[in-house]
Amino acid sequence: MNTMLLVSYFALWAVVLLLIFAFAVVVRQIGLLHQRLAPTGARMTSAGPQIGELITARAATDLSGRPVELGGAGLNPTLLLFMSAACTACGDVAPALRALWKRERRRISFAIVSVGGSEEDNRDFVARYRLEDIPFVLSPPMGIEYKVLSPPYGVFLDDAGVVKAKGIVNSFEHLESLLNAAELNEPTMETFMAKRIADSSLDPMFGTSK
Repeated sequence: MNTMLLVSYFALWAVVLLLIFAFAVVVRQIGLLHQRLAPTGARMTSAGPQIGELITARAATDLSGRPVELGGAGLNPTLLLFMSAACTACGDVAPALRALWKRERRRISFAIVSVGGSEEDNRDFVARYRLEDIPFVLSPPMGIEYKVLSPPYGVFLDDAGVVKAKGIVNSFEHLESLLNAAELNEPTMETFMAKRIADSSLDPMFGTSK
């Protein structure tokens, strides 16, 4: 009887050790896959102003009555968000925008341009998502002028007012990717990763030299 118990004990420990080893292998493979996959960034489309285009300064007044200058040269780069009170996706990304503003507001200026909805709807939108601290301008004509067809859409301008990155933004990662792409002097993170893969001559799926 004691022999059977002893065999069972060692068999159980063997199974546990095998499970631990299998778990470690899976974790390692997930880590390698994560490193090889490109980060998800804002999806750039042909809409919006062109990369390298200078956005001239435009004086406006936000919903709180504050004077706002959109575009042009400034002390800091600017993240310009085109949104709409009637857009469900805009409501989904609003909390992420506020979180990014709280983190980056000392080095980046933020402004929101609403391209749809009534003034009352937009005021409700600002209050609902606590966006009072971010300049919020209601200007559908601006959306038409800049060819923004599908909000939420982000445009990142450098401190001279030049478009450095742009794209449809549906999450915090999309918003952050515009900042990262601009710092790398690329229109999107996808173009940066594509160039890095090409320069390193690596297979993007297996990480082996071609």
